Amino acid sequence: SSSSMLSSQPERYVRVTPGEDDERTLEAMVHLGEVCRILGNREEAELWLVGGRDRCVRIFKERNPVTRAAIYRLGLLREDQNQPELAESLFRQSYDLDRKILGADHPETAVPRNSLLRILRKLGKTEELKPLVKERISRLRRRALEADASAHELHTCAWELLYCEVPELLDAEAALPFSKRAVEVDRGQDANFLGTLAVAYGRTGDLEMAIETQERAIRQVRAGGPYNREDMVARLVKYKIQNGDYLGAATTSLQKVTSDIGDTILPEEIPGKDLVERSEVLMAKGHYEEAADALRFCLATRQKDLAEGHWLIAEASSRLGEAMVGAREFEEAEGRLLESYETLAKNPEVPSPVIEESIVRVAALYEALQRPLEATQWRDLLPSSPEKP
Repeated sequence: SSSSMLSSQPERYVRVTPGEDDERTLEAMVHLGEVCRILGNREEAELWLVGGRDRCVRIFKERNPVTRAAIYRLGLLREDQNQPELAESLFRQSYDLDRKILGADHPETAVPRNSLLRILRKLGKTEELKPLVKERISRLRRRALEADASAHELHTCAWELLYCEVPELLDAEAALPFSKRAVEVDRGQDANFLGTLAVAYGRTGDLEMAIETQERAIRQVRAGGPYNREDMVARLVKYKIQNGDYLGAATTSLQKVTSDIGDTILPEEIPGKDLVERSEVLMAKGHYEEAADALRFCLATRQKDLAEGHWLIAEASSRLGEAMVGAREFEEAEGRLLESYETLAKNPEVPSPVIEESIVRVAALYEALQRPLEATQWRDLLPSSPEKP
C-alpha cells in the first residue's frame, strides 16, 4: 500500500533531487501530509509536513501559497500532538502572512485567524484574543453594511456581536439591526435567524418582542429539521419568566427549562418537585433571588396542574415567601407567608411537618425584621419548640 511504502522509504521522499522541487510536487507533498494527519498517521504527517514546509521556505520563501499552506497545516499537526505553544507560533505565522499578502478581509485569512483564536482560548491568553476578535467583528460589520449583504452574512455579524468570546466587545444594541435585516432578507424562513433576533431583543430589554419572535422561530421549525425545538421552547420559557409571566411560562409546552431556573421537568407526582429541590440548593448557597424565580415557576406550575385551593399551592407560596425574606423583600414576603400558613393550618389533609415548616418561616421573617416578640409567639406554636424549657 502507499502507506507502507511511505513508512519503509521515508528518505526517498525528503531528499532533494532534480525535478522534485517544482511547486506542484511540493504542493502534493503538503497535501499528503494533511491526509496522513487527518487519518491519524502522525509520524508520516510529520515527515511530509516538516519536510514540505522546510523545502517550500527554502525554495519559494514564505509568500508562496504552498509555503503558507504548509505552515498552517503543520500548526494543525502540532495542535493534534498536544503542543499548543508550537501550534500558536505556527498559526500566528500563517495568520500574519495571510493578512499581509491577502488582506484582513480575505476569506482565506479567516482560517488561520480562527485557529489562532482557538489555540489562544486553550492557553488561556484572554488579552491576546481581543485584537483578533475585534478585527473579526470589524470585517463582519463592514460586509454586513454593504447593500448586497446576504442574510447569512447579516446573521453571522449579529451572532458575533451577541456571542463573541470577549465580553467587552459584546454589543446587543449593534446586533439588533443586523439581525432584523437578516430576517427581512430571509423573509422569516430560517428559524435560526429568528432565534438570534429573539436573543437580540431579549438582551436589549424588549422582552415582549423577544417572546413574539421566539414563538415565530418555534413555529418555523419543521419536524426532523436541523434545530432543537426543546432548546427553543426552553429559551421562550426563560423570556416569559424574565418578563414576569410565570403562569405563561408554566403553561408553555416544554421538556426542560434553562439551567438558571432548575433541572429537567418530567411528569411527577408532585408538580414542581425538581424546582423545589433546586430552590433549596440555591438558598443554601445564598442565591435567594434565583431561588425565588424557581419557586415562582413552581407556584405557577402547581396553579396550572392542580385543583384550585390545593394545599400544595399554598406550600409553594410559603417556600417563595422564605426566599423573599432572604432577598429582603419583606413586605411581600409577610403577606405571602401569613396567608399560606392560614390556608395550610385550616386543611386537615396537610401533613404536620408542612405546617410546622410554614410556622418556622414566619418566625424567621420576624427575626429578620428584628421583631423578637412576634418571632417567639410564632415559635411557641410549634409542638416541640427548642426554645421551650
